[in-house]
Amino acid sequence: MDRGTSKLGNVDISGGAIDKTVIGNSSPAEGTFSALSYSTISTPSDSRHMADVEEVSGRDALASVLNWRPVTFRPKASKSQGATFQLGFIAQEVRDSLPARLRDGLVSEDLRGVHGLDYGRMSTLIAKAIQQLTIDFDGKIATAIERLEMNFEAKIAALQQNFGAQAA
Repeated sequence: MDRGTSKLGNVDISGGAIDKTVIGNSSPAEGTFSALSYSTISTPSDSRHMADVEEVSGRDALASVLNWRPVTFRPKASKSQGATFQLGFIAQEVRDSLPARLRDGLVSEDLRGVHGLDYGRMSTLIAKAIQQLTIDFDGKIATAIERLEMNFEAKIAALQQNFGAQAA
């Protein structure tokens, strides 16, 4: 294998193993595995390879993210084995919170009906939700400042009028 490249060829992941070798915390009953890696996985995101680009609605992103319920859990297959708690979201709940066009690519379902989440892509919605919160907050702060300035100016004018009436 060349340094910096990965050429896996045909990979068998049946029974939680790759080419009959168990990796990480294997759970053959579920067919899942985890591995420790210090490499970077990059998803292509080059504008030259994109078509029909549309910005995600800040309101849609914020409404969806606010409905996500962070949970801790133990995988059922590992419960009796004293598995450590995991941190995540329930895929069906995330799916139900999303507008239809945002579901593809974030929530998946395999041939067995098991749902999964692409946590990396979820960061796009989280970023948009934060942007929307910032816009909303900045707008509320600007409105509050404007009201305070108007109230302050009205009070100054009233004081000047009262002071002018007393001086005369």
